[in-house]
Amino acid sequence: GIPSGATIQTVNGTTSITLSANATASGLQTLSASTPANVVPFQGDFDGDGKTDLAYYQLSNATWYFYDSKSQTASSFALGTPNASVPVVGYFDANAPEEAAVYTDVNGQGVWMIASAITGLHAVTLPFPVQAADIPVPGDYDGVGYDELAIYRPTTGQYLVDDNGRTETINILGIGVGTPDLSSLVPVPGNYDPHLNTAVPPAWIENTEAAVYDPNTGAYTILGPNGVDPVPSGFRKGDIPAPADYLGNGSTQPAVFRPSTGQFIGAGGVIIATLGQSSDIPLAAPYSYRVPGFQPAGQTGTGTTGTGSTGTGTTGTGSTGTGT
Repeated sequence: GIPSGATIQTVNGTTSITLSANATASGLQTLSASTPANVVPFQGDFDGDGKTDLAYYQLSNATWYFYDSKSQTASSFALGTPNASVPVVGYFDANAPEEAAVYTDVNGQGVWMIASAITGLHAVTLPFPVQAADIPVPGDYDGVGYDELAIYRPTTGQYLVDDNGRTETINILGIGVGTPDLSSLVPVPGNYDPHLNTAVPPAWIENTEAAVYDPNTGAYTILGPNGVDPVPSGFRKGDIPAPADYLGNGSTQPAVFRPSTGQFIGAGGVIIATLGQSSDIPLAAPYSYRVPGFQPAGQTGTGTTGTGSTGTGTTGTGSTGTGT
């Protein structure tokens, strides 16, 4: 029933589709409908036209794929090491469109390869040693007008920022080693509290603020300009963090996607939109949620027989104790 020449924009992943075509007795007709494996979806204004473009990074071949909203064409290029590099996007150059990059742990050194629109492809190494669990979180933490290179360290609950070759450490709520459930926290940096620049009024300072989300409680912890902001309410265990500028006012709003209802929900339980289904992952979610096969911590699964009072990984219900 699809007209000849039509383009299928999206396919519901839970619904099967059947492709058919006529072939002569001696001829061959090939049909395919597939999605690459190990793909991580992204969004960003990569062509600088003020519109969000869609993109994905294929981990198995370390390749970026883009669809340009301005030219309506697709492009791709290889960047990084297959199954080792972590794809990242950001405004790494002032007065430039959003750019693609990769972060790679090379023997304890954090190496960034940035496809700069101004200086071309170049590598930058962080001025401090990195750990295997570190997560890249670029952002404009110091109001410099572009995204600085930074990582979030789950083992300590700290943000480490490359401030022009100097290591800047940002502590969230004084969280440190030994804090309960520290390993479950997910970094969700954003411009939650833009404030006026008194030196050049009425210009707004749009600093990136360090923040974390706890999947076990649905709580955001945001380090604002005057200290830790009040924890937004209305979120709960199993929600997927999806902070973004839903109001169009230049600031980031704490929000979640609730798989059980297919809703985007803001602070106080305000429904932003009803969109998607339980198996969907929002593009505004942190990187770890968009990795293929990842199941967010805090979601309940069906477990096998448990081996003790505490399981490891995603919580499930076992016949004895807690399953894994």
